Amino acid sequence: MPHQIKRFFNRYLSNNPKQCTSSKNHLQRPDHIFYLYMDKGWKTEMNNVVNERTPLVIASEINMLKEHTHKTVLINSVEIGRRLTEAKAMLKHGEWGQWLKESVSYSQSTATRLMQMYKEYGPKLLDVSEGNNSSNCAALHNLTYTQALILLGVPEEEREKFVEDNAIDNMSTRELQQTVNEKNQAIEDRDQAQAEKAQAIEEKESLKKELDGKDREIARLSNQTQDLAKQVDDFKLKY
Repeated sequence: MPHQIKRFFNRYLSNNPKQCTSSKNHLQRPDHIFYLYMDKGWKTEMNNVVNERTPLVIASEINMLKEHTHKTVLINSVEIGRRLTEAKAMLKHGEWGQWLKESVSYSQSTATRLMQMYKEYGPKLLDVSEGNNSSNCAALHNLTYTQALILLGVPEEEREKFVEDNAIDNMSTRELQQTVNEKNQAIEDRDQAQAEKAQAIEEKESLKKELDGKDREIARLSNQTQDLAKQVDDFKLKY
């Protein structure tokens, strides 16, 4: 969460102690804090910075609003995905596409993408009110919708570490996509190397078993040869 929103939230709770006791859990949700800030805080925040209106100040305000909007879009997309998932479970087979078209004007591909956003990010972005304040989730809370969409290309078990290890806020969309592609290529190369190593080990074990089998066969033939030689010697002694 941006530091200016944290400052506003702390001031708001200090000035509104009833909110702290009656709605604390509600206000702990990043999206609820965000809406509260957009409703009451950001104008005051920007008005307190400077009184003089300049192109630089206006640009800063626009960029701040853009950042906040991008983060709101992600939270709302996850919330929509949750509701789409809920609705799909209620509908009969064959009704989904028609319901999307008539009720919410979504294509099935759009709905699938939103439900995937909920599946991948919902548990970490929406469960803060239930006490999930893990620092591992903090990096995901600051993602924009576009960043979150691109990061779907990173395996879920490696996504949080990827966000923590890369300064994605300083990357353009193209740079982030390239970094994800390079990450996936590295994963693919690693998996291929592991598969080749496993195959080599399997082939080695198979060859060892085959050699062991041949050694046993040689030993059997050797014993058989010795038995025949003994039989020949015994036959010569008798005749």
